[in-house]
Amino acid sequence: MTKKFVTLSIVMTIAIVGWALAAGNPSATGHGEITVGPPTAPISVQYSFVAHELKSGVKGQAEILFGFTGERFHVDIDCLRITQLGPPSVPPIATIGGIVTNVQSAGTPPFPPEGARVLFTMRDNGEGSNDPPDQLGLPAFVPPGGPFVCPQQVNGPLANTEGNVQVRN
Repeated sequence: MTKKFVTLSIVMTIAIVGWALAAGNPSATGHGEITVGPPTAPISVQYSFVAHELKSGVKGQAEILFGFTGERFHVDIDCLRITQLGPPSVPPIATIGGIVTNVQSAGTPPFPPEGARVLFTMRDNGEGSNDPPDQLGLPAFVPPGGPFVCPQQVNGPLANTEGNVQVRN
């Protein structure tokens, strides 16, 4: 059942992506991996995500994997905020987030729990070979329930070790 749900989610996301790109709507898409922590105990976090602003609201999906523990979680995206924090020559920051809908974890209870909100920030620094690496920030978790406002920036960007992020405003 889980594989069918994930496959259906991917197909629906592809349809949303195609429609949103054709409409020229704001979006943040990509895959990236960041490594943080000391060299003796690095922590790897991998992201794959798509978020698009549509007339009906923000839609998208994300998968986040913590490499050091093997925890993987699926997120239904409902938050996208693109913010210009400097002069136009500085690429904008995008924050996306949503509700954790599926967790694969060896921990009891799993972290994060289903129903929690997760947010992360990114910056698209360009596609050229001379451009600096795109950036991603660590995920921030908000417990289930309570009021929520899509924030401007969360856990400031860190350089990717590999991957590509695209932010379109």
